[in-house]
Amino acid sequence: MNLLDYDENGKLVIAPEALVLEPFSKVWKSNKDKSKSVKELTYIFLMASKSNEFNFWQLANEQERSDEVIKFVFGEKSKYKPTALVLDALKFYKEKINPYSAGLLQSAITGAEKAKEYIEATDWDLKDKSGKFVYDVNKVRDLFLKLPEFDDAIQKLRQKVKQEEQEGDGKKRGSHKIGMYEGGEDDV
Repeated sequence: MNLLDYDENGKLVIAPEALVLEPFSKVWKSNKDKSKSVKELTYIFLMASKSNEFNFWQLANEQERSDEVIKFVFGEKSKYKPTALVLDALKFYKEKINPYSAGLLQSAITGAEKAKEYIEATDWDLKDKSGKFVYDVNKVRDLFLKLPEFDDAIQKLRQKVKQEEQEGDGKKRGSHKIGMYEGGEDDV
Protein backbone atom coordinates (compact mmCIF):
# COMPACT_ATOMS: atom_id res chain seq x y z
CA MET A 1 0.00 0.00 0.00
CA ASN A 2 1.25 3.45 -0.83
CA LEU A 3 1.23 6.15 1.83
CA LEU A 4 -1.14 8.21 -0.30
CA ASP A 5 -3.19 6.88 -3.20
CA TYR A 6 -6.51 7.19 -4.98
CA ASP A 7 -9.26 4.61 -4.77
CA GLU A 8 -11.54 3.59 -7.64
CA ASN A 9 -13.96 6.40 -6.68
CA GLY A 10 -11.31 9.09 -7.02
CA LYS A 11 -10.99 9.64 -3.26
CA LEU A 12 -7.66 10.01 -1.53
CA VAL A 13 -6.72 6.98 0.54
CA ILE A 14 -4.38 7.77 3.42
CA ALA A 15 -2.52 4.75 4.74
CA PRO A 16 -2.58 4.66 8.56
CA GLU A 17 1.22 4.58 8.66
CA ALA A 18 1.32 7.88 6.74
CA LEU A 19 -0.04 9.75 9.76
CA VAL A 20 2.71 8.32 11.96
CA LEU A 21 5.34 10.03 9.84
CA GLU A 22 6.10 13.46 11.23
CA PRO A 23 5.62 15.62 8.09
CA PHE A 24 2.17 14.10 7.37
CA SER A 25 1.23 14.10 11.04
CA LYS A 26 1.97 17.82 11.31
CA VAL A 27 -0.25 18.57 8.29
CA TRP A 28 -3.03 16.37 9.69
CA LYS A 29 -2.88 17.94 13.17
CA SER A 30 -2.60 21.52 11.87
CA ASN A 31 -6.28 21.63 10.87
CA LYS A 32 -9.27 21.16 13.14
CA ASP A 33 -11.30 20.67 9.96
CA LYS A 34 -9.97 17.32 8.74
CA SER A 35 -11.48 17.87 5.29
CA LYS A 36 -8.87 20.63 4.84
CA SER A 37 -6.17 18.18 5.97
CA VAL A 38 -7.40 15.69 3.37
CA LYS A 39 -7.27 18.41 0.71
CA GLU A 40 -3.75 19.36 1.70
CA LEU A 41 -2.64 15.72 1.58
CA THR A 42 -4.37 15.43 -1.81
CA TYR A 43 -2.40 18.46 -2.96
CA ILE A 44 0.81 16.74 -1.80
CA PHE A 45 -0.12 13.52 -3.58
CA LEU A 46 -0.99 15.22 -6.87
CA MET A 47 2.13 17.39 -6.79
CA ALA A 48 4.46 14.46 -6.09
CA SER A 49 2.96 11.44 -7.83
CA LYS A 50 3.62 11.08 -11.51
CA SER A 51 1.43 8.01 -11.91
CA ASN A 52 -1.96 9.41 -10.95
CA GLU A 53 -4.48 9.78 -13.73
CA PHE A 54 -4.63 13.54 -13.38
CA ASN A 55 -0.91 13.79 -14.25
CA PHE A 56 -0.19 17.47 -13.77
CA TRP A 57 3.42 16.70 -14.78
CA GLN A 58 2.88 17.94 -18.32
CA LEU A 59 3.47 21.33 -16.69
CA ALA A 60 7.24 21.61 -16.25
CA ASN A 61 7.01 24.80 -14.22
CA GLU A 62 6.46 23.90 -10.56
CA GLN A 63 4.41 27.05 -9.86
CA GLU A 64 2.08 26.44 -12.83
CA ARG A 65 1.64 22.86 -11.69
CA SER A 66 0.90 24.02 -8.13
CA ASP A 67 -1.66 26.55 -9.40
CA GLU A 68 -3.46 23.86 -11.45
CA VAL A 69 -3.47 21.35 -8.59
CA ILE A 70 -4.83 24.04 -6.21
CA LYS A 71 -7.65 24.81 -8.66
CA PHE A 72 -8.44 21.11 -8.94
CA VAL A 73 -8.32 20.37 -5.20
CA PHE A 74 -9.51 23.60 -3.56
CA GLY A 75 -11.62 25.13 -6.32
CA GLU A 76 -11.19 27.46 -9.26
CA LYS A 77 -11.38 30.65 -7.17
CA SER A 78 -9.40 29.41 -4.19
CA LYS A 79 -6.79 31.68 -2.67
CA TYR A 80 -5.09 28.70 -1.01
CA LYS A 81 -1.32 28.87 -0.66
CA PRO A 82 0.58 25.84 0.66
CA THR A 83 1.89 26.37 4.17
CA ALA A 84 5.45 25.64 5.23
CA LEU A 85 4.15 22.40 6.81
CA VAL A 86 2.59 21.32 3.51
CA LEU A 87 5.72 22.20 1.54
CA ASP A 88 7.89 20.26 4.03
CA ALA A 89 5.59 17.23 3.73
CA LEU A 90 5.65 17.55 -0.08
CA LYS A 91 9.46 17.60 -0.11
CA PHE A 92 9.54 14.58 2.24
CA TYR A 93 7.03 12.65 0.10
CA LYS A 94 8.86 13.40 -3.15
CA GLU A 95 12.12 12.17 -1.64
CA LYS A 96 10.48 8.94 -0.49
CA ILE A 97 8.42 7.99 -3.53
CA ASN A 98 10.27 9.30 -6.53
CA PRO A 99 12.67 6.84 -8.13
CA TYR A 100 15.85 8.01 -9.84
CA SER A 101 14.06 7.93 -13.19
CA ALA A 102 11.63 10.57 -11.86
CA GLY A 103 14.53 13.01 -11.61
CA LEU A 104 15.51 12.16 -15.16
CA LEU A 105 11.92 12.74 -16.26
CA GLN A 106 11.81 16.13 -14.57
CA SER A 107 15.12 17.11 -16.19
CA ALA A 108 13.89 15.94 -19.61
CA ILE A 109 10.66 17.91 -19.26
CA THR A 110 12.60 21.01 -18.20
CA GLY A 111 14.99 20.53 -21.15
CA ALA A 112 12.05 20.17 -23.54
CA GLU A 113 10.50 23.37 -22.17
CA LYS A 114 13.80 25.24 -22.62
CA ALA A 115 14.14 23.91 -26.18
CA LYS A 116 10.57 25.01 -26.93
CA GLU A 117 11.28 28.50 -25.54
CA TYR A 118 14.46 28.68 -27.63
CA ILE A 119 12.67 27.63 -30.82
CA GLU A 120 9.84 30.10 -30.21
CA ALA A 121 12.19 32.99 -29.38
CA THR A 122 14.52 32.46 -32.34
CA ASP A 123 14.15 34.73 -35.35
CA TRP A 124 14.64 32.15 -38.10
CA ASP A 125 14.59 34.89 -40.76
CA LEU A 126 17.58 36.70 -39.24
CA LYS A 127 20.31 37.46 -41.80
CA ASP A 128 23.89 38.62 -41.41
CA LYS A 129 25.39 41.70 -43.10
CA SER A 130 25.98 39.81 -46.33
CA GLY A 131 22.33 38.70 -46.53
CA LYS A 132 22.90 35.06 -45.56
CA PHE A 133 20.66 33.40 -43.03
CA VAL A 134 22.30 33.29 -39.60
CA TYR A 135 20.87 29.88 -38.84
CA ASP A 136 22.04 26.98 -40.99
CA VAL A 137 18.96 25.41 -42.59
CA ASN A 138 20.45 21.92 -42.26
CA LYS A 139 21.00 22.35 -38.52
CA VAL A 140 17.49 23.75 -38.11
CA ARG A 141 16.06 20.79 -40.06
CA ASP A 142 18.07 18.34 -37.91
CA LEU A 143 16.77 20.00 -34.77
CA PHE A 144 13.17 19.63 -35.88
CA LEU A 145 13.72 16.02 -36.96
CA LYS A 146 15.04 15.16 -33.48
CA LEU A 147 12.04 16.67 -31.64
CA PRO A 148 9.79 13.60 -32.08
CA GLU A 149 12.61 11.36 -30.78
CA PHE A 150 12.95 13.61 -27.75
CA ASP A 151 9.20 13.48 -27.15
CA ASP A 152 9.23 9.67 -27.46
CA ALA A 153 12.03 9.49 -24.90
CA ILE A 154 10.01 11.63 -22.48
CA GLN A 155 6.97 9.39 -22.96
CA LYS A 156 9.07 6.28 -22.28
CA LEU A 157 10.46 7.89 -19.12
CA ARG A 158 6.90 8.75 -18.01
CA GLN A 159 5.88 5.11 -18.46
CA LYS A 160 8.95 3.92 -16.55
CA VAL A 161 8.27 6.30 -13.67
CA LYS A 162 4.62 5.29 -13.56
CA GLN A 163 5.58 1.61 -13.49
CA GLU A 164 8.19 2.18 -10.77
CA GLU A 165 5.73 4.17 -8.65
CA GLN A 166 3.12 1.45 -8.97
CA GLU A 167 5.64 -1.23 -8.06
CA GLY A 168 7.03 0.73 -5.12
CA ASP A 169 10.65 0.03 -4.54
CA GLY A 170 10.27 -3.35 -6.24
CA LYS A 171 11.51 -5.34 -3.24
CA LYS A 172 9.43 -8.27 -2.15
CA ARG A 173 9.65 -10.77 0.67
CA GLY A 174 7.63 -13.85 -0.27
CA SER A 175 4.28 -12.52 -1.40
CA HIS A 176 4.54 -9.56 0.97
CA LYS A 177 5.81 -6.28 -0.39
CA ILE A 178 8.47 -4.72 1.83
CA GLY A 179 7.40 -1.33 3.16
CA MET A 180 9.33 1.90 2.77
CA TYR A 181 11.05 1.59 6.15
CA GLU A 182 11.48 -2.18 6.25
CA GLY A 183 14.70 -3.73 5.13
CA GLY A 184 16.77 -6.82 5.21
CA GLU A 185 20.03 -7.37 7.01
CA ASP A 186 21.84 -5.77 4.06
CA ASP A 187 20.15 -2.46 4.88
CA VAL A 188 21.51 -2.28 8.45
